[in-house]
Amino acid sequence: MEGQYKLTKYRGKWCVYYRTVEIKGNEVRSVAKRVSLRTTDRTVAERRFEQWRSDLKRTHETSVLAAWNIYFAEKGNERKGYAAKHFLPFFSHLDTNDINIDTCKAYFAKRKSDVTFKGKPPENGTIIVELQFLRAALNFAGKPGHRDFKIWMPKKAPPRTRYLTKGEMTKFMVVAQRNERLALFLELAIATAGRKGAVTELTWDRVDFDRGLLNLFNPDKDESNKGRSEVPITSRLHQVLLAAKKRAQTNYVLEYQGKRYQNPKKAFAKALKEAGIDHATPHDIRRTAAVWMAEAGVSMSEISQYLGHSSTRVTESTYARYSPDY
Repeated sequence: MEGQYKLTKYRGKWCVYYRTVEIKGNEVRSVAKRVSLRTTDRTVAERRFEQWRSDLKRTHETSVLAAWNIYFAEKGNERKGYAAKHFLPFFSHLDTNDINIDTCKAYFAKRKSDVTFKGKPPENGTIIVELQFLRAALNFAGKPGHRDFKIWMPKKAPPRTRYLTKGEMTKFMVVAQRNERLALFLELAIATAGRKGAVTELTWDRVDFDRGLLNLFNPDKDESNKGRSEVPITSRLHQVLLAAKKRAQTNYVLEYQGKRYQNPKKAFAKALKEAGIDHATPHDIRRTAAVWMAEAGVSMSEISQYLGHSSTRVTESTYARYSPDY
């Protein structure tokens, strides 16, 4: 759920509705809160609402939990909420001024002692993201001029280089045909080089059959630093999408039981195993598309546009070595 304050009515009067986080033991719970604005007048309520939000940001509370709740109510999303379930039980009782290199290293050691569902400790990249969200919360809720929180980060693991060969992809697609949703996800991902989130969030109003274009940018979400682009619809994808459109029951291109099909991860892993292909992830399909384009001699600037990179330098640093001209 997006973490935002909402102006709503309760028993005839305007109030602020929002969700906050409470810690009980090692459990992070989301709790609904309601604050009355003591008026039935919308204009007065909006003025009091803005004043209330302004006062909240100037809170004298300096606990990490208070800072997180202020930050999450304004900037929260599902990914941040999931990360908070890991780091809040460790940091929530601390004062923001107590966050330093030693506490971050202690958190890293604690997380490395945890075991994921795969039976392994979390990757460094996962812990880095959690610490980045913590830093964002401290900076957002910190007093004016206080932006010197000492957040230590572990070293990043080498970037993944896994991509599927055309032979692997052919075998994978044969197995994936048994799952209509997975097959459509793979067709979209390989043809657009889109991230998993961009592909699963795609709606039919952003599929322009007449112009032959597909827009991966989601207007309902705040634009992030993860670039998304408008890409051409290939002739193969055009036929696949026309067939999917005929059976569509929602505005989502990828749907399941009347809702958005959010995560193909389990079906993806199962199909890989059945096809006898070494481990890969849904994100590796994006990399696969970029590698195939580079191998086919597509220019770095064109690949960069597909990937939504801010500059071709980012694209070249990863994919130039796959080009025949390298």
